[in-house]
Amino acid sequence: MTRLVGKRLLAVVPVMLIVSLLSFALVALVPGDAAATLGGPSATVEQIAAIRANLGLDEPIVTRYLGWLGHAVTGDLGRSLFSDQPVLGAIGERLPVTLTLAVGALVVAVVLGLPAGLFAALNRGRWQDRTISAGAAGSLSVPNYFVGMVLIIVVSVSFGWLPATGYTAFAADPAEWFRHLVLPCIALGLVPAAVLARQLRGALVGVLAQDYMRTAEAKGLRGDQVLLKHALKNAAIAPITAVGTQFALVLGGSVVVEQVFGISGLGALVITAVQQRDIPLIQGIVIVAAVLVQVVNIAVDLSYGWLNPRVRVA
Repeated sequence: MTRLVGKRLLAVVPVMLIVSLLSFALVALVPGDAAATLGGPSATVEQIAAIRANLGLDEPIVTRYLGWLGHAVTGDLGRSLFSDQPVLGAIGERLPVTLTLAVGALVVAVVLGLPAGLFAALNRGRWQDRTISAGAAGSLSVPNYFVGMVLIIVVSVSFGWLPATGYTAFAADPAEWFRHLVLPCIALGLVPAAVLARQLRGALVGVLAQDYMRTAEAKGLRGDQVLLKHALKNAAIAPITAVGTQFALVLGGSVVVEQVFGISGLGALVITAVQQRDIPLIQGIVIVAAVLVQVVNIAVDLSYGWLNPRVRVA
């Protein structure tokens, strides 16, 4: 297991380098000029050139990237071009909101997806299986922002059961915190729920058809013991892997869902940064998001060691 962790940590380094390089290059290709935006509509060409030189934006992209990378490895992601706030500070203010939304969406996915996948596998080929499979396929084809708007219209506007927009901190009011998260978490969690249901259903159907499952039943083990002790543990790798991949998609989807529900998280911050062409802030958000995804992937890999003892020896 120690060797596995070491290998995964070493693999993170080139991944982060590639992510940082690609994001820096792509941001440089975005139309617009941060210096012109900072100078305002009345700024002269000379003033814009002076702003660009002061910010180092007139240097070659390779020089700028290497300079940024040298500071980034020490934990300094720079300062926002517009607010002059440290990038890590700006991200730190919004990150808890987005992480809360992402974790809540994954909780919705697990609560809805795993029981649905289990029920479909236990009723393979029957109408229950076909209904759940059709529902999962339909969920995958519906954009999360559309689900969010439907939930707002039906649940908030028509019935007034839950707030349509906004966010309340947990420390301020736990009840309102929960009420404000229900709808956006459902909107963001339906697609991962469908993925988990399909993954678990497919894996469980394969496991239940194995000879050792019939042997366990022949030994006199109860159906729930066979299912929980043998089948689910062996079928869990596929849905756990899906959780890791869906976390990255949930982070990306939160950008849109936060706008639909008026939540001030990383989504609003990255949109503002792109509009202003705030290069350090955009780069910082991409790096932090990539680190979060890598952490989740490592946690998923570690879970394999519990599910599959052979991984612990590797």
